[in-house]
Amino acid sequence: MAKPNFSNIPASKEATPRQISAIANRFAKLTNPEDSFMLTKKYTAVLYRFQEESGKKLTHGEIQKFFKARKVPKNFTALLTTDETPKESPKSSKPSPKASPKTSRKSSPKPKASAEDTELQALKAQVADLTAAVQMLLKNS
Repeated sequence: MAKPNFSNIPASKEATPRQISAIANRFAKLTNPEDSFMLTKKYTAVLYRFQEESGKKLTHGEIQKFFKARKVPKNFTALLTTDETPKESPKSSKPSPKASPKTSRKSSPKPKASAEDTELQALKAQVADLTAAVQMLLKNS
C-alpha cells in the first residue's frame, strides 16, 4: 500500500481525532516504549487539554511537525501530570509486593475425617454389632 501524500492537505485544516491519537501514541513511544499503552491515553488527554486551555485547535500542519520531531515538546510534558517522570517506567517505580513467609507455625492439626473414613467406622460398628448378635444367638441355642 502506498504511503498517503499529506502535502495535498492544507496545513491550516483542523486535526482529526485520529491524528491526535496518532500523535499521542508517537509521544508515548518517544517517552517510554515499554509502557506506551498507558502513556498514549495520558498524552491524548494532554493534547485535548492543551486545545481547551489554549482556545485553539491543533492543525494538520502542527501534527506533521510533531511527527517529524525527535522529542516530545516540553509544553506537553509539562502538562503530563503523573506520579513518576515520563522517562521512567511505572514498573520500576513500584516495589514488587512479596509474600512474607509465615514464621509462626502452630502444631500440625489433626487430619479431618473424610466421608470414607466416617463410613468405614460406621460399617465396622455394624459388623461388631452383628458379630455380637450372632454370638448371643449361638449361646442361646
